[in-house]
Amino acid sequence: MKMPDTATLNKRMCISHCLDQHPILQYPIDFKIDYLKILQYFCEGYCTDDKFTFAMFENYKKKILGDAHYTYQYDKARFKNSLRYSAENNHSKYKFFTCRFSLLIDCLFLCCFSDENKGKLILNELKRLYSNPYHKKLEELFHYLYHGGNPIKAIGKTENLVHCWLKNQTYYQEPSDRVVITANMSAGKSTLINAIIGKKVTQSKNDVCTAKIHYINNKTFDDGFAYKYDYEMNLDADVFTLMNDMNHNDSQEVVIGTYFRFTGGINKKVCFVDTPGVNSSMDPIHRKTTKTALLTRDYDKLIYVINAENIGTEDDRQHMKYIAEIAKDKNVIFVLNKVDRFRKGEDDVFESINKIQDEVIKFGFINPQIYPVSAYAGLLGKKQLWHEKLDEDEIDELYLLSRKFNGKNYDLSQYYSKENQQCVRSIINAEQDETRKKQLNFLNNTGILALENIILS
Repeated sequence: MKMPDTATLNKRMCISHCLDQHPILQYPIDFKIDYLKILQYFCEGYCTDDKFTFAMFENYKKKILGDAHYTYQYDKARFKNSLRYSAENNHSKYKFFTCRFSLLIDCLFLCCFSDENKGKLILNELKRLYSNPYHKKLEELFHYLYHGGNPIKAIGKTENLVHCWLKNQTYYQEPSDRVVITANMSAGKSTLINAIIGKKVTQSKNDVCTAKIHYINNKTFDDGFAYKYDYEMNLDADVFTLMNDMNHNDSQEVVIGTYFRFTGGINKKVCFVDTPGVNSSMDPIHRKTTKTALLTRDYDKLIYVINAENIGTEDDRQHMKYIAEIAKDKNVIFVLNKVDRFRKGEDDVFESINKIQDEVIKFGFINPQIYPVSAYAGLLGKKQLWHEKLDEDEIDELYLLSRKFNGKNYDLSQYYSKENQQCVRSIINAEQDETRKKQLNFLNNTGILALENIILS
């Protein structure tokens, strides 16, 4: 199968499955198997070399068959003959009368979500299974999926599939904001990405440095699947897969798709570009990879992450100078991370911000944006807000961090603009549940909500 280009793959990684309430789930196992076989028939007929299509089909099998997907078998030649016999002899086996609209939507979704011309070929082939009275409704549904217009009546239990298709289509066609994140090693760059997204999607251990460019895309809605392409396509990636890249291939890019846990009901289309630490001593290729990504200038915002424990290092000066040379006219945001490591009476957030400001102004930045955060506290806070289970260490750390950031001295929201805080406070005040409101207040104090708002603006 051919390698997809990164630009196309980034767009496709935003598409969400609609399987949780799929009408086929209520039918007997034999019916489900026959349904899947016809989907596979169209996938193989129209998307022979498309890795993404077949990875999506694997998710269909897992969701529809459950554990039975391990025993699923498909004989291409035998099924093709059986389908032809059914069509020529008006046999009902593969007509799926009660699921004909679902069948059309699934075939189009898997094979030609963004290719109407290919979709017309599939529509015409499907119509051969049905007599003329059924053709008009299938044609009306096809037109509605690709062009909208007046809602289609009498589609019954397929309504949710249609709704998901339309949400995916609208989201797919929207432009994506690209946000590049750069830093020296151990600045907490990956933890910051995880905190904004609200879950772990990239490795963040201190002794690990991202070796490849990671494109992390926000999906239309949460469908329970995480996608990862790292030479091999996996659209049901577990945490281990997300955390570990494949080092036995020559690819320098990894593409990920997951639902971002933004607050405030906003689900803006965003692609985070996670770059290798530029001062990595493990591999000089890391610096070259990052510089190549930065030189493309194909991004809307550039976030430079600084370790609050190591302000003013020579490595940071060198990288700031480089950023000033290539991106001074871009929207550059400096993030002071790991403020949770500060100690009262020993460290001062305001003084640290001023120190960074003096440094970046020397390199030609005018009115630089410098914002303090605790990415780790923000990540724990978001996981708690979305009811994700925390281990014992995380529970203890969240308790201590809550005490710290709920105090006046470490309320990082005070370092953000009044306009920003008005937006964030409106989100918090709109929350009716008191527990969630307290959790949102904590997230605001860590700086994560305010930074999220800046990224989405």
